[in-house]
Amino acid sequence: MSQENKNALDIFGLSVNQSRLLFSIEKYLVGKDIENAKRDYDRKSEWLRKWEKSILDYLQTLDDSIDSLYGLFDIHEQIKEEKGKDEKMTWYYFIVMEAMLFHAYGPVDDDIKRYKGLKYKNQLDDLKELIKVDGLIESSFVDDAKEGYDLAVKKISGNNKRIFALLPTIALAIAVAALCSAFAGPIAIMLVGGNFAGLSGAALTSASLALLGGGAIAAGGAGMAGGTAVIVGGGALLGLATGGTASAAGLALLSAPEYVVFECAKIEIAIQEILIKSQNDIIGAKTVLERFQDSIVLLMNQIENMEKDKDKKSEAKKIKKSVSFMQKTANYCEDYIRMNS
Repeated sequence: MSQENKNALDIFGLSVNQSRLLFSIEKYLVGKDIENAKRDYDRKSEWLRKWEKSILDYLQTLDDSIDSLYGLFDIHEQIKEEKGKDEKMTWYYFIVMEAMLFHAYGPVDDDIKRYKGLKYKNQLDDLKELIKVDGLIESSFVDDAKEGYDLAVKKISGNNKRIFALLPTIALAIAVAALCSAFAGPIAIMLVGGNFAGLSGAALTSASLALLGGGAIAAGGAGMAGGTAVIVGGGALLGLATGGTASAAGLALLSAPEYVVFECAKIEIAIQEILIKSQNDIIGAKTVLERFQDSIVLLMNQIENMEKDKDKKSEAKKIKKSVSFMQKTANYCEDYIRMNS
């Protein structure tokens, strides 16, 4: 992996403690919703217990001393501490973006419909109140980023109503369920790294979906500096193709174009709202775009080879659709960077 590629992935990475902080904020937000719930209190509480257990199971594989998520006071204290380590604050923008896009009550086990219909109406307002306390970024970032994200999903998908109606976690759950059981493990391990390698079957799928429900894709820190534990902001798409080819699990993920749209929209917002508007980091934005474009080229070459095999033509068609979404995103980002350079 080149230095540029390492940097591109690092930009989207969170340390173990920053990851814990992200999940703690998400737990706090869900807790606020449950606190104010006039109905479905028990089902919402059940979901939060299951989700938190899977998150802690994951975090403990990174640091076995972690036995809980932070409460509200410690969330603010840890934000101050992390700021002392890195004043650039890119990590904080990514945490806020992921918390903004966090879909509570998504699948946390094989029963995808168990929590269907549960909603969280005041998530953005609760998040804005939380970040106002620290005063490190403008709360208007939440509204701007959410508006940009929704627009990006519509634009990338061609305003496909079916895609826009799906939650990202539902889209992924459908993708995993649709694939043969032999692929479920590799897909989950690709998404959450090798940290769940000891799990299998329903337990592995449950833990993976819970982590994805947390709004982040874990990468296990492989090949990245500084103990990076979680890739956020759609960064998983930056590393799908390495060494000139994509893994079987990577190709399986790309077989779910609906899910890829959501990840592409994150990349667009990460480049536009975080790296350029908030951080004025044109170099970082260009580094990420170049990495993204490299992945697209490698994947297109692989699709050409797959199309020559009649047994892989159907799979190649779905992957080609996903890559077309990636290409659209790259074009939008390239134009935006050019206008702001």
